[in-house]
Amino acid sequence: MSDEMEKLFSKYNKLEEIQKATKTNLQLKIELKDSIAAIQELLNNRTERLILNENKFTCKSPVISDEIEVFFKVMLAINTTLRIDKITQIILRKHEELQDFIKTYCQLRTYSFQIKKCDESSCNICKPPRTSFSVFQSLHFLSDPMSSANNSEHYAEFNMLYEHGSSSLYTNTKVRDFMECTECHKFQCIFSEKQLTKQQTTDFHLAI
Repeated sequence: MSDEMEKLFSKYNKLEEIQKATKTNLQLKIELKDSIAAIQELLNNRTERLILNENKFTCKSPVISDEIEVFFKVMLAINTTLRIDKITQIILRKHEELQDFIKTYCQLRTYSFQIKKCDESSCNICKPPRTSFSVFQSLHFLSDPMSSANNSEHYAEFNMLYEHGSSSLYTNTKVRDFMECTECHKFQCIFSEKQLTKQQTTDFHLAI
């Protein structure tokens, strides 16, 4: 960025402040986007070199402002008091209608956000399912990962979890501790449905 824009940019400490500034200063917006373009390209190139199960990683382009505005219009059908410039997590938690919608129709995880419509005729948000009732009833949220019952070092098969559901144990909110693997020397998360007591934590560390 130019010296003038660098000086201006240094005044902002929060993302919300930067977003607000770019709405009133087009030059700052343009130079900021240009300054991170090279870094984005570098990260994309490095990421797309990775391979998992013989499949290469792919990077997707971020949504543009027009797409965000279209999506936000859909959100207004859920809660008419929402404002596109007031969408921080702290603010959104105060919108009861939106939170009720998320609890009823959504599944939120660290790396995924899923929405499944209902089939209630009285619902003023969801449109009627276009598929048959039997097919619609067979659709579920993607399951959380679980260890295989036959081999704890591998995850269970997707089909088994999807059909029978999972316990939602392996989520970031249920990480209680961590340990270093003696074989690969990588840190592994310790999951538990409930917070460990002091005695359980002590026993755990003594055991490892």
